[in-house]
Amino acid sequence: MFEDWRSSFGTDLNQGYNSADVYAGNGIGNDIGGTVMALADQDVGDQGLDLAGFFGGPLVGDIDINIGVNTANVVVGNGAFNDIGGDVIAAATQTVGDTEGLLGL
Repeated sequence: MFEDWRSSFGTDLNQGYNSADVYAGNGIGNDIGGTVMALADQDVGDQGLDLAGFFGGPLVGDIDINIGVNTANVVVGNGAFNDIGGDVIAAATQTVGDTEGLLGL
C-alpha cells in the first residue's frame, strides 16, 4: 500500500489504532453500582503549514495518507441475576485527515 521511497518526496503516512474495551459484571450475581463506559477518542493526520495551496496545488510527491481505526467495546452483565445501577456506554469518536495552516489552502 505505502512504498517507502515516496516518503523522501514529502509523502506523509499517519496511522492510528485505538481501542477501549470493558468487560464487567459477567457471570452470576454481579452488582455494579454505577455507570460502565468504554470511551475511545482519536485524531489522525497532519497539523501544520504546507506550501501546496500557495503554489496552486499539491507539490510533486506531496501525498498525505491518513488511516485511523477506532473501536469501543463493552460487555457487561451477561449471566443470571446481574444488576447494573447506571448507564452502559460505548463511544468512539475519531477525526482522520489533515488540518492545514494559512498556506495549505
